[in-house]
Amino acid sequence: MPFRDYLVRATGTHEGRHRRLVLFATGVLILLATSPVLAHHVGSRLDQLLAGRDHVWVICVIAVHQMMAPVHEVFHGLLVVGLSYAVWDRGRAWLVVRRLLRTVDAVHPTPGDAFWAAAVAAGVPPLSLRVVDGLPNPAFTAGWVGPHIYVASELPATLSDAELSAVLAHEHAHVRRRDPARLSVLRFVGCALFWLPALRRLAADAADAAEIAADDSAARGQPLVLAAAILKLAAWHVPGQDPELGGRVLSSGSGVVIGFQRNALLDRRIHRLVGDAAPVVSHV
Repeated sequence: MPFRDYLVRATGTHEGRHRRLVLFATGVLILLATSPVLAHHVGSRLDQLLAGRDHVWVICVIAVHQMMAPVHEVFHGLLVVGLSYAVWDRGRAWLVVRRLLRTVDAVHPTPGDAFWAAAVAAGVPPLSLRVVDGLPNPAFTAGWVGPHIYVASELPATLSDAELSAVLAHEHAHVRRRDPARLSVLRFVGCALFWLPALRRLAADAADAAEIAADDSAARGQPLVLAAAILKLAAWHVPGQDPELGGRVLSSGSGVVIGFQRNALLDRRIHRLVGDAAPVVSHV
């Protein structure tokens, strides 16, 4: 089956429209959130440059300047608080991931084992994998500068060879797109401009879109194989471990991209992979 031929045309149209809308809305909200600060300073400088000129632009600039003056100092304070909060949030996330990854005993796959063979079949550099015993999340991508793929050593016992290759291809798509860093930047902006909660919800929409894009990259003409793997990993549970542990320790807010345990997105991903119409639902 050719690439993306499984996708219902209406679904693809809706997804493309939604991605453009999210991008446009994000830009507009950032502009609106910063305008009380930027417009005041821009207006104060343009007042001098345009002094003595009789033009409607002068009137508009002066009007904006005067309108923003009463709230200018307040938004200065909000922006300082927001930037401080965003730095703290991202710093905390970095420490959480670093602390967690330091506690696990990760090894590279070896030539001839299941992970090496699956990585070669998926076009993934085998040495980019980190294999961990007892991993609470079966597969995820972590790292802002040089992202790596972390996989549970028990995966070959749960997935077929083709399903394991599809999972690695999915995670490698996140590495190529540098999704951990990109989504972390979006979360930073959402925290910095905290007085517009819609920004953080738009960041969640972007995270959903990242999973969809990784699915399309990993399907490789076999979307049903990837769908089967997603369903198996959605029920992942390490024996003797709290099934909620993984979700608490590793989350997208920590700069980690986890694509197989997000129940809100699971239904949409499966439907589109099996060729059904899949509604695009926004977090906003």
